[in-house]
Amino acid sequence: MTTLAARVQALAGRKSIDAVELAALATDILAGSGFSSADARLAADILCDAQLRGSQSHGLMHLPVYLRGLLDGSVNAAPRYQVDTVANGTAVVDADNALGVLAGAHVIDLLVPIARRQGIAAAAVRNSNHFGVAGYFVERATQQGLICMVFSNASPTMAPTGATEALFGTNPIAFGCPMPGADPVIMDMATSGVARARIRQAWREGRTIPSDWALDAAGRPTTDPAAALKGTIQPLGGAKGYGLALVADLLSSALADGRPGFDVVSVQETVGKPAGVSHFFVVIDPAGFAGAARYDERAGAIAARVASTVPIDAAAPVRMPGSRGHETRRHARRDGVPLTPALLEALAKAAGQVDGRVSARGS
Repeated sequence: MTTLAARVQALAGRKSIDAVELAALATDILAGSGFSSADARLAADILCDAQLRGSQSHGLMHLPVYLRGLLDGSVNAAPRYQVDTVANGTAVVDADNALGVLAGAHVIDLLVPIARRQGIAAAAVRNSNHFGVAGYFVERATQQGLICMVFSNASPTMAPTGATEALFGTNPIAFGCPMPGADPVIMDMATSGVARARIRQAWREGRTIPSDWALDAAGRPTTDPAAALKGTIQPLGGAKGYGLALVADLLSSALADGRPGFDVVSVQETVGKPAGVSHFFVVIDPAGFAGAARYDERAGAIAARVASTVPIDAAAPVRMPGSRGHETRRHARRDGVPLTPALLEALAKAAGQVDGRVSARGS
């Protein structure tokens, strides 16, 4: 029987991998770690989607960390989601320490039919984990013709403006908006100047970082990713980013009665403890407002006007948010996903973790 590690090793020397082949490998790795086949396939699809979009720092790079959580018991491979309250289209969901990517997809699928009935639906989620690319979840709703907003807190890496103590995480905010006859608008941003995963990736690859990304432990700007990981990340746009991070934390943790960001555990640094991440999701059906036809007309007109704006550089036309990711994904599906050293390393480590688990169970 071919081990998962051997399958990864066989990829050495290749420049790319077919998207379907990559998803199948990731699915087998996740299934081998204890997930059901359906959950393994869904989690693999979500992580591979990030990889296809070019978001390597939020894709399969997280597999070893996710698997470590499963193997040490800090992540639940078979959660029982509990909807604690539902009233007028709102819900509080206890994710039972599920893998965050699965919790996010579960909640979007919960809210979509409610939004179709009532025009709008929202859920606050507690006891979840890192959920990868927030943009995936808003796009999951736009694929069904709905608008979506997602907020999340995260382990503390960013200090409030004027302070030295990290209280907030990168606290992502994502927005998805379907467009008639075109790719959806997808905005996905950290409320910090940069996602911490990008600093960690720079550290792994031995690269410096821009001086406005982070501060060292003494509060000084640094280009050294190792020093940045010991310090704090700078907020996006100064005090405005701090304010947005606070909004994301209040919506996520206070409405869910979950842990605030400063009590969330970093899965990168702690073993055996549930992370306790909280999220907030809103799904909107345009049919419940001006109507689907009028929405399409207005949204299409806005997109057309943006596209017709005279660019500074004729070779670089104005883009709608998310367009680069859509195009990158199309290219990856056609030409394959780049097999970078970082991706191969993550796959090899994850495969080794699962092979080791299987070997231990068999002995």
